[in-house]
Amino acid sequence: MILPGQNSSGSEGRVPGTIRAHLRSWRWRLWALALGLLGIGLAFVPLFDVLGFELAFVMALGASVAGIDLAAALVRRTIATPTAPLERAVGAGRIVATLAGRTIATNLLLLVAPLAILALNGLRVRNCDWRFGFATYFLMPGLGVVIASAAGTVLGLVAGRRRRLGNALPFVFVVVSIGAALWRFYAAPPVFSYSWLVGYFPGNLYDEDIALGAPFYWARLEQLAWCVTALAALACVLDAPTLSPWRRVRRPLRGRWRAMSVAFAALSVSSWLWHTSGRHGYATDAEDIAAELDGRYQTEHFVIRYASRPEIVRDIARIAEEHEFRLAQVVRSLGVEPSETITSYYFADAAQKARLMGAKNVYMAKPWRREIYLHHDDFPHRVLRHEIAHVVAAEFGDPIFHVSAGTVLGIPLRFNVGLIEGLAVAVDWPDHFDRALTPHQAVKAMELLGFAAPVDSLLSTEFLTVSSARGYTVAGSFVRFLLELHGPERLRVLYRTGGDFELAYGATQGEMIARWRDVIDGVELPAEAAEVVRERFRRSGIFTRPCPHAIASASERAGELAAAGRLDAAVALIRHVCTLAPDEPRHQLA
Repeated sequence: MILPGQNSSGSEGRVPGTIRAHLRSWRWRLWALALGLLGIGLAFVPLFDVLGFELAFVMALGASVAGIDLAAALVRRTIATPTAPLERAVGAGRIVATLAGRTIATNLLLLVAPLAILALNGLRVRNCDWRFGFATYFLMPGLGVVIASAAGTVLGLVAGRRRRLGNALPFVFVVVSIGAALWRFYAAPPVFSYSWLVGYFPGNLYDEDIALGAPFYWARLEQLAWCVTALAALACVLDAPTLSPWRRVRRPLRGRWRAMSVAFAALSVSSWLWHTSGRHGYATDAEDIAAELDGRYQTEHFVIRYASRPEIVRDIARIAEEHEFRLAQVVRSLGVEPSETITSYYFADAAQKARLMGAKNVYMAKPWRREIYLHHDDFPHRVLRHEIAHVVAAEFGDPIFHVSAGTVLGIPLRFNVGLIEGLAVAVDWPDHFDRALTPHQAVKAMELLGFAAPVDSLLSTEFLTVSSARGYTVAGSFVRFLLELHGPERLRVLYRTGGDFELAYGATQGEMIARWRDVIDGVELPAEAAEVVRERFRRSGIFTRPCPHAIASASERAGELAAAGRLDAAVALIRHVCTLAPDEPRHQLA
């Protein structure tokens, strides 16, 4: 058997035959080709075509899956290679460490070609923050491959010579990991996720200021610590001559003390991090949030968990009354009452909300948990009724997520985002209380300005690619038309089925859109009124704007500098923002 790091004659320092064979294998070449093609494909997708967060996210997922599969395959190839028995002097710990090192090295090679492709693509498209791009590439797909390779080494040693088990275990592990991340999103308030597969998922598209902060590094440290724990534990039980953890280890206890010491130390670190993950901000749960939102106020239909800040404590009774009042309005519009108490997490500000559940500049609801997530705002709260509408709509949503979704093999997977958000806008009418126009008038204005999005494209996940101001308004106008024309009962049927117009209205989606178009065509709107809302609808979606993350990050930092009195530094940073987006007047104004 050939020890990784040696050749068949026992000399070190040359790439062993097993490594060469592995790099020439169809499996390694297929994965290398797949990741290369992925890089080429992303080079033509807006927002994913530059070194940055979105690119790193996709590449991390692909490279991590490739890494864990190839690592297990390399270990299996090493075990199956015939050679003279290993010397007893070669310890199991060294064998495991060398195996892990070789799998990491060979798998990191997979990231070179995509990196070169996207770096060269930066000569074709604009990349506004090369440093952040390279950092995310190293920290997300780079560290992801390291962790995946270590995990694949463990799984390969566990499977041994059993090819079917060795082929299956890495993908089972990936599926379980994805399932765990989805379950956490479903079962806990936070929308963010820190996973070994991708590194970091922020949970929504509307917070453009994305940074890999301290929680990311704590999460990566825990993931690496668990890898070291598993590798060291295997070294304690590994039979060196056969590389099998299932054979009886003939070594005396004193021959395993180093591996046992490493395993104990790594287990202590990983366990401590796991138990304090909420405190470190990468795996917070409802208890962690409740510990910081230490105020509690209960009404007939709500439990409000709030931050005990003086301005909130002073007004909490009024805030609670507004909750009940807005709920009464939603119930009157939709014709149903909530069957469960609604929990309202009321954060002190956007920064606290971002730290504890992940949505900084976005208000959110999780209808299946009967929860809404708000931060303190002036009275009347601009989005309270909108978020309550999401939770009340859970009464007639799908049975799992309690939103509007069509089924695939009986599972609600075809989410109709236009109906989900359109219903909330339609019920929250007029919305924000300070809008110059109703959504019907706003759609008319958008048409005059040339900004209107086609409503049929919004009644799907394509909604997420459109500017939020345009998408919410158009979808809300259409759903309001349905609500006013046929009442809440048929709208509830449409929502529950994920958009079955023929079942709900006896007409096709196109026919109902045509009727709505007749209403919009009849809206009276003075020409000058459209100019009033031009700025609101002018901006396009995140996928078509240049440098959205770099601009958001620099603007946020400039605001912090200005608040600290460092006006010269703030002005210099905003001037840099103006060079990134010279056609955006908001930055010139700032």
